[in-house]
Parts: sequence; structure tokens; C-alpha cells
Amino acid sequence: RILPAAILSAWISAVSGSFALLHAGLADTADLAGNVFHWWQANAIGMVIGTPFALVWRRLPRGWFGHAKRGLETHGYILLSLIAPTTLFMDFFRGMFGGISPEYWLFLLMFWGAFRFGRHGVLLLLLIVASIGYLGIDRGAADFANHRQTGAQNFWHYLLVVAVAGILMALILHTRERAEEAIRLKTAELDAYFNNALDLFGIADMQGRFRKMNARWQQILGYSIAELTGKPFLEFVHPDDIHATQEAMARLSASTSVNNFINRYRHRDGSWRWIQWNSTAKDGLIYAAARDITEQKAAEDELRLAALVYQNSSEAMMITDENDRIISINQAFTACTGYTLADVLGKNPRILNSGRQSPAFYRAMWQALN
Repeated sequence: RILPAAILSAWISAVSGSFALLHAGLADTADLAGNVFHWWQANAIGMVIGTPFALVWRRLPRGWFGHAKRGLETHGYILLSLIAPTTLFMDFFRGMFGGISPEYWLFLLMFWGAFRFGRHGVLLLLLIVASIGYLGIDRGAADFANHRQTGAQNFWHYLLVVAVAGILMALILHTRERAEEAIRLKTAELDAYFNNALDLFGIADMQGRFRKMNARWQQILGYSIAELTGKPFLEFVHPDDIHATQEAMARLSASTSVNNFINRYRHRDGSWRWIQWNSTAKDGLIYAAARDITEQKAAEDELRLAALVYQNSSEAMMITDENDRIISINQAFTACTGYTLADVLGKNPRILNSGRQSPAFYRAMWQALN
């Protein structure tokens, strides 16, 4: 959409400007077509070179003089960007180039600018070439000045080719650099998350050898990352869990994800840590996220033990919620009171009131409980 609009606006400017000169008596009717065409050519070169230059150079380039070696290269490029067009378009040292038209040697300088200095370097060179080239034509120098009208048109075509080639190359390289920078930033972000996460992250091959692990492994198992990397993880698995682990690896080999798989890993001190896994396989690698649930397993064991004690105690026990409604009793409660869980579920413990204690007794009891 921009390109047709630019071409149209260039023609409108050329036509209106040329007719304005004709109306003011500053141009002849015979020269009208030539004036329109040359005016349009000037507008087009301004759009192709001048507009990108203004857009890009509104922000100065970064890193051109970052260190001594880079600064030396920058000074060399700027100096050659001034010397080469002056030499070529002012007929200096023309004999050095033999039969090859020297203007096309500028493509080498353009490629250098695109690869090393990006859009800023290409547009700086284009602006210098356009300025010195038209000055050379005006003074009758260089190949393009053999005939003033034809030479200007030939130089216009030359500039157009050089500008399009240089700008496209610079834009392609700029786009690639931005893509590489985006990948680098995303990789750095993922690496930061990978290495600093509280969970366990690891990558292994299909033979079960660790390839990459985050620092959390060292904290959980006590081994350094170097000691774990390249080792088969079955060496660290509890003997009772090896068969289940091999079955999980077989499912991964069949491209089936394995979720919430639990096994035990040996700590450096000889103890065992419970690890819960979520794993998937892709392109011959296993990607795993895991969590140390050793404390959770210990808490579950304690809860199971407490439940056994509760259910098998000879003491009558009941549990109520915050509203004093009974939610659980043990077998000893039924043996002692005769009430089953169905009899007392959701009821207040006052059903056990025998009437043999005074209200003061119960007030003191509830005060202590509260």
C-alpha cells in the first residue's frame, strides 16, 4: 500500500510542480514532459534514500565506537564512504580499474556496510554516493556524465539498483539480528527459570542418562551437577522402584507422557528422597519436571499412623468442627457410650449431658476448650 501511494504522490508532485513552472512562465511547453519525468525521478530517489535515511538516522547507531578495534573499523568505513564515491564520480584514478566500470565496485563497500554497520551504514553510504554522484554529473566527470540527460538517467537507475540492493540486504540482516536477539533473550529467560526454579528440571536421553539438570538437583540429592551429568539415573533409583521406572521409560519411548510418577532417589548421605515426576519425550530426549515430596510422604505416613492410633485406641475419642458439631468418633467411643457414628454425626456433644454436672462445670470446660 505504501509503494503505490509513494509513486502516486511523486507523480502528483512532479506534475503539479511542472505545471506551476509552466504557468509562471519559467518553463516551456516543449520541456514539460522532461520536467515532469526528471522531477518524478528526483522525488523517487528522495523517497528511496532520503526518507529511509531520516527514519533510521533519527536514532544514532550504537556500538560503532564501543572499543578500539570497532572504532578503527568504523573510521575506516566512513573514510572509504567519502573517498570511494569521490574517486569514482570525480574521475580520480580511473585508470586503476581497467575495463571494469568502477562504479560497481561500490557494491563491495555496500555489502561491508550492510553486514557490519546495518541500516545506518548502508544509508550513510547511499546518501554520500547520491550527493557526490550528481555533483560529478553536474561537473561533467565520470562515465554517467558523457551526456548530461542520459547520464543523469543512467545514474538514477544505478542509484535505484544500489539503493534497493543495499537497503534490502540491510533490512534482511536487521530482521535476522532482531530474531536472533529475541531467541537469545528468550533462551536467557528460560535458562534463568530453568536454573533458579524451586522444582527439579532435567533432560535425559532415551538410554536414561542425564544430559542437563538445574541446580536444584544438587540441593535435593547432595551430588554436584558434574557428578550427575552423563550418569544413568537408574544408578540412583531405589532397588524396589527400578522395575516401575523402567516401565515408565518404556511408555516414554512410545511417545506417551508420564505424569505423577513417584520413585525414590538415593541422597549422597545414603538416605532416600521421594521424587514425583511429569515427563515427556521428544526427538530422542526426555524432558522432565519433578518435585521432592519426601516431607509430604513423611506427613502422609504420620497421618496414617495417627489414624491407626485414633481408630485403635482404648480411649473414647470424638472430633467436632468449629461449630461444635460431631464429625468423627472412634470405635472406643461407641463401646463406651453406645452411640454409633450415625447416631451422633452432626450433633452437639451436649447429647452426652447426664445432668449430674452443674452449668458452672460446663462453662469452665468450654472456656478451657475455647
